[in-house]
Amino acid sequence: MFYGIGFEYFWRRITEKITDVKFSQTPESFLICRNSKTVFVIAKHPVAFGLKNEYFHNIGRAIAANLA
Repeated sequence: MFYGIGFEYFWRRITEKITDVKFSQTPESFLICRNSKTVFVIAKHPVAFGLKNEYFHNIGRAIAANLA
């Protein structure tokens, strides 16, 4: 597992072999996508400066919405 938006390149390299994965940017500045089996999220590192709990609540909501 990689933590932080700075590792986006590596996530894209890992998922480029999975043809049905296309990340989309959210208003909260994290990337999310879903294929038939997995929800992928690229988010800021948990100790990044200035993050509030709401950022992570929004990630959880987005994951839940993608699972529904």
